[in-house]
Amino acid sequence: MEVSQGAQATWVHEAQELMDKHLTFLSEKRSSALSPMGYTAQWCKGQNSETRTIFIGPCLAKKVEAARMESVDEVMTFGELASLFLAKGIDVREMEGSDLGGTTLFEDCREFALSSGVASSVLRRLENPQDVEVLSIDGMDKRMFRTMKMWEKREPGADLIEVMCCEGGCISGPGDVVKLSVAKRLRGGNNASSPVKAMREPIARR
Repeated sequence: MEVSQGAQATWVHEAQELMDKHLTFLSEKRSSALSPMGYTAQWCKGQNSETRTIFIGPCLAKKVEAARMESVDEVMTFGELASLFLAKGIDVREMEGSDLGGTTLFEDCREFALSSGVASSVLRRLENPQDVEVLSIDGMDKRMFRTMKMWEKREPGADLIEVMCCEGGCISGPGDVVKLSVAKRLRGGNNASSPVKAMREPIARR
């Protein structure tokens, strides 16, 4: 299953919250929506309770999230998966692609992993997106933490705040195996311009 399908449910919840919530304190403004991983896992378990759900991605935080959810059985980073492929002598470039079926409904949700991608997906589902003020935070550091602490006394002046802890978005998480520029080219899956060529570029050392 492509997790972008679960992202549909995330934007539905976040868009509804954006229309309903007008609270005054930061902790109360935090979205209660699950991540795309959470909704995808719930959908899979709903189709077949015996399904074993394993999320594969670049985010280490997903391991913490999964520990709190019954619907997610395991979380594996791209780095961990790559280690298994190397150990087993598996070259994914020699494998046939899988048919994901119809993806038209959630293709634009693939932007969730990019900075500003969540906000963009939510805005596209609103009747009057021009009326929504968006603040996108691209990477967290000490300076940004200090800025966010100030919001308790002075609100940021935004209706929707998207916080990406990793610069560039989830796509450049610590569990990734390629540099951000390569990951951005590959994010389109079957629509990527040149996936095989891109995968031959050197792996970024962290």
